[in-house]
Amino acid sequence: MVRRLYGFDVLLDELVPSLVGRERGGGIRAFAYREGNPVVELVGGRGTGKSALLDALFAAYKDQVPLARADLADSKYGEPGLVAGVHDQEAPNASPVSNLLYLVSHKLGLKAGAFHRPVRFPRLHLGLLVVTAWRPNGEGIGPPGLLRAQEELLRLITEDQPDPRRRRAALRQWVDAVISNLGTLVPGFPGIDAVIAATLQTARDQLLTRPDRGALRWWGEHLPYFQGDGLQRLFASVWDFRRYGERRREAEALLVAAFLDDIGEHYGVLKKWNKAPRPLLLLDNGHTPAGRRFLDLLCDQYARAGGGTERPAVVVTALGDGRDHAPPHPDVRDLPRQWPKISLGIPAVTGTAIRAMLNATPDYPAELPGIVERYSGGRTGSARLLADEAVRLRRSGERADAAQLLDAAAPRLLESLLPDAESRAVLTFLAAAQDRSAAVRLWRAFHPDGDAAARVEQAMDCLAAARLQDDRAVRALLLHRLAEDPRWFRVHLNLRAGYNPNGLEEYAPGHCDAYLHHTLALRRVEPVAQAMHRRFADAPPARWLASANLICAAPHPRETLTPEPSGPPPDPHHARPSACAACPPGEDPDDLHWAIRRLLTTVWRLSDPLSYAPRPEDIGTVRAELERLHQAKRSEDTTYRHAAHDWARGLENETRAPDLRIPDGEGG
Repeated sequence: MVRRLYGFDVLLDELVPSLVGRERGGGIRAFAYREGNPVVELVGGRGTGKSALLDALFAAYKDQVPLARADLADSKYGEPGLVAGVHDQEAPNASPVSNLLYLVSHKLGLKAGAFHRPVRFPRLHLGLLVVTAWRPNGEGIGPPGLLRAQEELLRLITEDQPDPRRRRAALRQWVDAVISNLGTLVPGFPGIDAVIAATLQTARDQLLTRPDRGALRWWGEHLPYFQGDGLQRLFASVWDFRRYGERRREAEALLVAAFLDDIGEHYGVLKKWNKAPRPLLLLDNGHTPAGRRFLDLLCDQYARAGGGTERPAVVVTALGDGRDHAPPHPDVRDLPRQWPKISLGIPAVTGTAIRAMLNATPDYPAELPGIVERYSGGRTGSARLLADEAVRLRRSGERADAAQLLDAAAPRLLESLLPDAESRAVLTFLAAAQDRSAAVRLWRAFHPDGDAAARVEQAMDCLAAARLQDDRAVRALLLHRLAEDPRWFRVHLNLRAGYNPNGLEEYAPGHCDAYLHHTLALRRVEPVAQAMHRRFADAPPARWLASANLICAAPHPRETLTPEPSGPPPDPHHARPSACAACPPGEDPDDLHWAIRRLLTTVWRLSDPLSYAPRPEDIGTVRAELERLHQAKRSEDTTYRHAAHDWARGLENETRAPDLRIPDGEGG
């Protein structure tokens, strides 16, 4: 069954058809860029549907236009028949770029549809074959016939005034020997040797009888810094490729230019009149080293007008934060003109699309789409997994709450986002740490014999490689897994101790926000209430609210979670509750104390990512207690009064701590 793609309609039905000149259904579409197509890069995180989008484009166009697809992160470029390692091979006669050009030219050279002549690449294949098969020093040539053919051709092309007839004969002999031995010269590409052989056979007469025209002439014109005619220059240029570094990059740039000019020539005047569609090149994982290397060369050629107006449609996906880029737009004229490459952010999947995913069981709880959106982080794949699990649970007769849904889906979600199991386990254990130094302290406390800093760094590198280092949804998933760990209490006691260098007792004044944050995660509400009551008299309202915002973002343990059977280690700074120093001496907690406590506990409960939409009485509590703080402050500063409105409205709209707005009150 074909799964619906969410959020990609603009790309599938507007942008890509305007690059290819064909709609997905086969209708003719006017080209949007008459000056030549740009490269279109689609940026998104893991699970955002990048590969699914390329799947859909491949399925729609594979029988309509010349099409090639490659996965630049895969060791075989996504082709099962290739030898592993072609994506990073650096040999005297091969590179990731030359290997990729072999593959895409092979794919684009296949017949597409009943009426489209396959694209031929005489310039590119001549350059690739010389790079691959010519051995300037004769090394590595196994077949005797090929060795003799090269030696004879080498002798003739190095003469100042070679006999044209003898040189043509030697060239013919070498080309025939190369065609006969392509399987050994290009061992990583089974099947491609036949395509290259057909191309060379087609260009044979041109190469041998018209050396001043066609592919050979093109190479002569593009190698002005070598001496001799086109043939001599082409064979001499092999040294550039074999010298690696910048010289190899220059040689690869010429191969990319040949690739584009071959496509440009294929689309002559007749094809323009017939409105022939452009070739489509789909490249997954363009952020990888192989991807960046090829795309930099391609964009450099585009900047030099390479390929002219007949450039292929190139759609590339890249791992990154889509929010840093403009979203797709139905009118291509409104897209950013970041020539020669347009980078677009893959849109986050939100309400309407998530509700559509859940409509397989339309009686779902009204709060469920918000839960799916929160824990998916806007990633289509994550939202789909959560929605499918919710539908499965409901069809099985279970009326699962948010915690049960996450229990079932979180392990698979995290596995899809963080495939390395060991790093995933480490990140789960460290999820409650608020910064890197706290994470190192925590790991060292539980693993005293290891290099804590190195282990934490390795785990953080795993997050960074997946572009997830600041992802709220991933942290919420990790914390959900940690919340069922019996070590929860020891973890937070350890983290809290890191913010108490002076060894103060739990109820003593002077604790920072981070200490109180972990205290609340330990379900120790009263010490937090007393600390915030003491601060109330002297702290400016905006600062007090900012502290409450951070503290109430503390994660929640499972209601059923209890300390490990052996119990948490004794906390030397844990004391029996003492009278609140901010309350009247000798009396029970006053109304202000209870107002602060109710405010903190309500905001903390409503900020739990698993919480459903707040009840009206919860919103009333937040509004009333903040108004009570305003009245108790007895000043012209209206920050608490504005917060009563802003926090109530924010919580109603499912904004949670630490993201509640701190208002600018009048008189503050």
